[in-house]
Amino acid sequence: MSIADRRRHRDHEDARRTQRVGLVTEAQLVGRGQFFGVDFQGGILALANIAPRQCIQIYQHVLNKEFELARELQLEVIRLNQLTTGIYGIGGLKYALDQAGFYSGLPRSPLRSPDEAGRQEIDTELKKFGII
Repeated sequence: MSIADRRRHRDHEDARRTQRVGLVTEAQLVGRGQFFGVDFQGGILALANIAPRQCIQIYQHVLNKEFELARELQLEVIRLNQLTTGIYGIGGLKYALDQAGFYSGLPRSPLRSPDEAGRQEIDTELKKFGII
């Protein structure tokens, strides 16, 4: 198995674990009312498709009641999450997945892929976490 294949396999396994973790996290946290001092009603983990390790680490910190460590890591990944969901939307998420070694295809019309500046911004964040 090539290094790239091993990485994809490892990342896929991490993503599968993160999916289960995401469901448990939401189930455990809903009803508490606040998390990191912010009101919430659940969670959407699109970021877990790109950065599963970081999402798992946040969850593990919460389980260990290491809330400050969880908060610090959450704050570190916020920019990547903003770029790939809010700012560049589905196109940004698909671009990040492609950069991480997955095939995601092009976004459906009328959605668009990020422009060159957006791609560079996403690449910078992915490099920061060693994803690319």
